[in-house]
Amino acid sequence: IPLILIGNTNYKDYLSNCKKNASQKTYFLGSKKNKDIIPFYKHAKIHLLPSFRETSGLSSLEAGALGCNIVSTNVGSSKEYFGKEAFYCNPNDLKSIENAIKSAWNQPTSHLLKDKIRSNYTWKNAAYKTLKAYEKVTG
Repeated sequence: IPLILIGNTNYKDYLSNCKKNASQKTYFLGSKKNKDIIPFYKHAKIHLLPSFRETSGLSSLEAGALGCNIVSTNVGSSKEYFGKEAFYCNPNDLKSIENAIKSAWNQPTSHLLKDKIRSNYTWKNAAYKTLKAYEKVTG
């Protein structure tokens, strides 16, 4: 399975070690502008974010909205966002990550997840819910 990594890191030694140990099907593209990432999402089968610290991640929401199968962390609130429409892994367990990737790779892309994200997780809905929370707090 080809792996395309997009983004920067402040940990140069870590990046160097990743590059040294990567397969020939791993591509390190560095930082990209948001608009330049869209074609990668549209052509990808899977978006993987096995994070210890992030919630579902905007990148996962963007990728899912564009039709990618999502492999996400089982830590935190990702299941609240994606429900049964995503594949989950323990970010501290390589076999768990591998199994989730294989499962996502072997399943057709989920139109249910795409529709769920596009209808529920919009900036308009976020703004509305934020406004309602402020109204509730301020009376």
